[in-house]
This record gives sequence, structure tokens and C-alpha cells, in this order.
Amino acid sequence: MTPQLQMNTKSWGQLMLLSVLWGGSFLFIEIGLEELPPVSVVAVRVSLAAVFAIIFMKLTAQKLSKDIKLWQAFFIMALFNNVMPFLLITWGQQHILGGVAAIINASTPVFTIVVAQMFTKDEKLNAAKVVGLAVAVIGVSLVIGFDAVLSFSSTSAGQIAIVGASVSYAIGSVYGRRFGRAGIAPLTVTTGQLIAGTLVLLPLAFFLDPELITRSLSIRVVIALLALAILSTALAYLIYFRLIATAGATNATLVTVIIPVTASVLTWLVLDEQLPKEAFLGMTVISLGLLILDGRTVRWIRGKLLAKGRVGSEKE
Repeated sequence: MTPQLQMNTKSWGQLMLLSVLWGGSFLFIEIGLEELPPVSVVAVRVSLAAVFAIIFMKLTAQKLSKDIKLWQAFFIMALFNNVMPFLLITWGQQHILGGVAAIINASTPVFTIVVAQMFTKDEKLNAAKVVGLAVAVIGVSLVIGFDAVLSFSSTSAGQIAIVGASVSYAIGSVYGRRFGRAGIAPLTVTTGQLIAGTLVLLPLAFFLDPELITRSLSIRVVIALLALAILSTALAYLIYFRLIATAGATNATLVTVIIPVTASVLTWLVLDEQLPKEAFLGMTVISLGLLILDGRTVRWIRGKLLAKGRVGSEKE
């Protein structure tokens, strides 16, 4: 039987750092959208991140492989982990708050569970995951609201776009496991997928936004784009692929439990965004579902109850 991948102390530390980096991305995207259309924000984000990753590879004396099959895998990874989710999230944030987008994006592990069940041997469903999945779905429904079903609007479209991004991330997470198992370094995977994403996104951006080269940007937006590219993309993905290799795709996507908190705090501090009450309720329910899905909380409670039962029996 294939052993289940587990989280250790180092993995949890990487997870917390990743939550801050990706939580900040929702803030940086909102600032970027003040002066750029979505496709341009994403193209600048990925291309700058690719440049940073290439420079880092040079500094560490690492080289990219010329294997055609590996580059095919990089393009597939870029499609599901960069191009589609970045475009969907950035477009969606034109219509909903960054904190709300982060909360809906927390559904990523739910979809990852389904994809992993279909395509992996060591991340299968169990009772805790089924219950956690159901609870998390209820939480997402609370955030989106029943009004979105009854009366479709731009807000509804934005919310659906974030759900689509979550599905794309889930596919990318499970697909990304092959790189770690093939012994390919996280920096190589990060750089490869960012280069592939750049080759897809830049032509698209120039076609849809011909003024991208000549557009004048404020210092505020430039700083946000640099932070989005270097911190929330290049550095974040380096940590992410390392986490997938050591803890598994499902465990890695648990970062989305914490991202809504960091994203909400940052957008509140910088942009003074106030989340609606249903968003907080949904975030709480989603977090509960993901903790159940993770299984550790359930095992801890069961252990405490069993220990209490043993103590009671001894007293008798």
C-alpha cells in the first residue's frame, strides 16, 4: 500500500509563509487593476516573475533542461497553474472584493480532493475527507449566496470566475506532483512554468491591450506589480512546489485555509475594504470543512476522547 504523505513542522512553516505571499496577491491585484486591464496585470505578473526566476537560476548555477517532453509538461502546468487561474481571479476581482475572492478560492482543496481521488494512489478519499468536503461546499455556498443563483449579475460572474480558478489550481496541484517524483528541482519547475506562461500571456496581452508598452503607471501600481511578480508568484511557487513534493498536493492546498485571513487583513489595512457578514460566516464554515478534510483535527479529538475514556475506566 502506498504511504500517505504527511505534514511536518517544516511543512507547516512553509505553509504559513505561503499564505502570506499568496494572501498579499489579492491586494496587489486590486491595486494593479486601478490602471491596467486584467490580461495586462497577469502578463506583467508572470513575465516579471519569469525574469526573476531566470536570474535566480543563474545566480545558483542551475540550468533549464532542453527536454521537449519536459517543456510540454511545463506548458501544461503553466496553463492550469498560471494562465487560467490568474486570468480568472484577476478578471473576477473587478467585480468582487479581494477578501471575498480569497475566501471562495479556499475551495481549491475541495476540488483537489476530487482530482486526486481520480488520478493518484496516495491521496484517496476517507470518511473525514468526505465530511470535510461537504462542509466546505456549504461554506462556499454561504459566501456566494443564494441570490447569485436567483439573479445572475456581474458579482455572480466574478464569483463563478474564482470557482473556475480553484478548479484549475486543483488540476495543476495534482499534475505538479510528477515533477517532484521525477526529481526535478522546485526552482526548475517554477522557472519552466513561468517562462511557458509568459510565452502564452504576453502575445495575448499585446493583442488585447496594445497600449501596454506605452502606458504610464503610478509608483503605487509599479510597486504592487513588482511585489505581485517577485513575492506572490516567483518566490511563492518555489515554496509551493517544494511543499507538494514533501507533503502532497492535498496538504499543499491547505494554504487556502489561511489565505482568506491574510488577504482580508491586508485589503482592510491598505484599501479599507469591509467584508460582508456572510463572507465571515462562509470563511468559518470553509475553514471547519478543510480542517476536517485534513484529518489531523479529527484524529486529535478522537485521541482525546479515547484517552478520557481510558482514564474513566481506570478510575472505575
